[in-house]
Amino acid sequence: MEGWWQFLVTESSEKASKCHPLRVDRPEGCPYLVPCQPPEACLGNNTCSTGYTSTRCERCAKGFYKISGTGECRECPDNPWLLPLFFGLAAVLACGAGYMLNRKNVNLAFMSIGIDYFQVIALFANSRVKWPPLVREIFRMLSAFNFNLDLTAPECAIPDVGYRAKWLFIEALPLGAFLIFLSFHFMRVAHKRLVLCQKKNLHAHWPAMVSVQLVMIYILYLYLTRTTLDVFNCQVVVPEDTTLFNPDSTKYLGGNTDVPCYEPGGTHL
Repeated sequence: MEGWWQFLVTESSEKASKCHPLRVDRPEGCPYLVPCQPPEACLGNNTCSTGYTSTRCERCAKGFYKISGTGECRECPDNPWLLPLFFGLAAVLACGAGYMLNRKNVNLAFMSIGIDYFQVIALFANSRVKWPPLVREIFRMLSAFNFNLDLTAPECAIPDVGYRAKWLFIEALPLGAFLIFLSFHFMRVAHKRLVLCQKKNLHAHWPAMVSVQLVMIYILYLYLTRTTLDVFNCQVVVPEDTTLFNPDSTKYLGGNTDVPCYEPGGTHL
C-alpha cells in the first residue's frame, strides 16, 4: 500500500520476532511491512516517488536534498554552489554591517528582538502539524534567520555529505565566527600599522568586534541548541514501526528513517 515498504525476512534469527508462526516456513521469506517517512515517499508495491530512492525510500535520489526533521526530499537548484556562497557572503556582510552600526553607537539589541521573533516562528516548521503548503514555505524561508544549513542544499554541492558531517559543521559555527573575527582583527591591525603608519590605538576596534561576536553567538543560540539536542530527539514514524512479537516502536533520529536510534555502531550512538 501507499506509505509502506515490504521486506522479506529470510534470516532465521529474525523470523522469530518478525514473522507470524504460520509464515515462518515460507521458502521465499515472510513479508514484513514498515511505514515510510515521509509517507508520500512510497507509492506502494515497493516503488518510490520522484526524488526518493533506496529501500524504504529513505534516501534522496540524485539531484534532490533532504529537509531535516520532515525527511522530505526537494529538487536541487540548477547551480548548487551559488547557495552556500550566497549564504556565506550574506553572513559576512551582516557581520560587517553589525560592526559598522556598533561603531556608530547603534544598539544592536533592538535588531536582535526582531530576529528572535522570526527565529521562534521558524521553529514551528519542525512541529508535527499538517501546516498548509504556503505556511510551511513561509516557515522555511524564515529559518534563514536561524542560519538553517538546509537552505543551502549541501547535499547538492557535496553529494556524500551526511547527517554526521552536517551536525559537526553546525556545532563548529561559533568557532568559525570567532576565527573570522580574529582574522579581521589582525587585518585591521596590519592596515593601521603598515598602511596608516599608526603606532597607537592599534586595538581600538577590539571592543566593537567583541560586541558583534557576542551578538552573533546570541543569534546562533536557538539553532545551535536545537542541533545539539537533536541527538536526543528520537521519534517513531507515523504509523508506528512495530511487529506482532515486538510491540516496541523503532525510533529514528528526528523522524528520519535513514538514521535509526540506539543502533550499535550507528550514527546516532
